[in-house]
Amino acid sequence: MKLLKKFAVCLFGCISLVGISHAMPAKMGQNLIVNGNAESDGIGSRHGADVIPGWVTQQQGVAVVAYGSQAHLPSIQHSQQIHGGRQFFAGGTMKDTVLEQFIDLSDYSSWIDQGIARFVASGWFGGLLDKNDAAGVSFTFLNAQQDIVSYRLGDIDAFARHGKTGFVFQDLTELIPIGATQLMVTVGFNQMGGDYNHGYADNLFFSVNVVPAPASWVLVLSGFLAAAALSTQYRPSPSQIKEPGLVG
Repeated sequence: MKLLKKFAVCLFGCISLVGISHAMPAKMGQNLIVNGNAESDGIGSRHGADVIPGWVTQQQGVAVVAYGSQAHLPSIQHSQQIHGGRQFFAGGTMKDTVLEQFIDLSDYSSWIDQGIARFVASGWFGGLLDKNDAAGVSFTFLNAQQDIVSYRLGDIDAFARHGKTGFVFQDLTELIPIGATQLMVTVGFNQMGGDYNHGYADNLFFSVNVVPAPASWVLVLSGFLAAAALSTQYRPSPSQIKEPGLVG
């Protein structure tokens, strides 16, 4: 009976740990950037957009451009290669333009403050032929003091694109700094020459995940092994077993 009680305690503990590991926000692992793929409106023009859903435009001029809308711009074939949808972001009519949005991380604070929350960030960044116009995105984690650490992707120049029109994929995975409560996403488009800012970005992505813990089956197996060890420890030796009816 004592052995069964100890086994039950071990198994209950394992199941409890499994349950805790699955008590996570519904958006865990999903893209938290709103309209990171430039698909939330039907602008599709080379002209600057005053309002882009999900984003604050720090300088007017950022464009939402349709793939294949001009012969020299990224084509529908480019979109198919990167799963870019109908549209992408471009720097537009201004020399240096910026998009910005804030993401609330409070739903993940329990994991962030334990140091076990990891983020995955990625995007496609590009430009036109031999032009060095470029787009990049900064991910800045904020706390009550408003700044912890920042990471950056993009800034792909013509050399990185081999002088061709198109996009290059970049990604990053790091632990979210303890104490972070908010994320500022800033997309910057820098024009190096000419009359149009050909820094491009598409499919911007940011998600929060928990650092992988021991799989559920490993926890349960540990409980069984512990119970087996207890069983071996308390099993009587053959010499201690008496035949029924015999009194020693």
